[in-house]
Amino acid sequence: MPKRYNRKRRDPKAVQKEVDGLIQQIDQGIAALTSSEDWATWLKWQGAFTDYSAGNTMLIAMQCPHATRVAGVKAWNALGRKVIKGSKSIRILAPKTYKATEQDSSGNDVETYRCAGFRSIGVFDFSQTEGEELPARPYQIGIEGEEDNGLFDDLKAFSAGNECPVEIEDIEGAALGYYQPFLHRIAINAGMPRARMAHTLAHEVAHSLMHRSDGTADGRNPLHLTRGIKELEAESVAYIVCNAAGINPGDCSFGYIADWNGKKTRDELKESTARIKSTARDIIKALKPAK
Repeated sequence: MPKRYNRKRRDPKAVQKEVDGLIQQIDQGIAALTSSEDWATWLKWQGAFTDYSAGNTMLIAMQCPHATRVAGVKAWNALGRKVIKGSKSIRILAPKTYKATEQDSSGNDVETYRCAGFRSIGVFDFSQTEGEELPARPYQIGIEGEEDNGLFDDLKAFSAGNECPVEIEDIEGAALGYYQPFLHRIAINAGMPRARMAHTLAHEVAHSLMHRSDGTADGRNPLHLTRGIKELEAESVAYIVCNAAGINPGDCSFGYIADWNGKKTRDELKESTARIKSTARDIIKALKPAK
């Protein structure tokens, strides 16, 4: 029979203490996002680690500020790379799930997974590994150029798939675009550079997903949000999406962040960061890879 190795069982109290410590780090990190510069830095991290939750992205940034790509040992091995001996893992949170049986709307039994808390797991940054080279990330282009890596067309198709048509028109005044909640329609100002149009559309698509007037209870469309917070959320999503597509949004305006943090509780701030993260991730996953 093959030899079996027994992994030493950790003290449950020590495990829970580590998890509580990581959750506390997340709270402290999010509460510290009180300036436009800090907020923009956080958004760049969201674009770099779209597969991780907002909390885990914060943990990665706090423990390894120079990180560019993280994964577990098995994932790195599958990519032909090995973790360098002696490297210290980056601790993040993973859900502890269990299988349960529930009934669907037709009364049929279906198996599902439920979360029973969290556990701490270790991941490693690319810099902590060695082996085969990985494909280079798409180069970044400026927001005032005519090249947009196909982002505008992809976003337009994505929005149409959500039954929110996008139209290009001459808009009077300073507005680059707008979203009409009751009509569920987006308009983009004509005559702008293509990359700027893509950034504007990403902003309005975020509004269409997060701030539709019917108040769909999807966890990211609360009706009590002020206009300032809605604009912050939409611009933040656009910032992440554009970075992921290889477009540098430049110095976007997040000037009202400090005022917002002064009025909102830490829990409300966490809710907003979670909405931003999940919305940006949904958009990025639905779009084609940057060309």
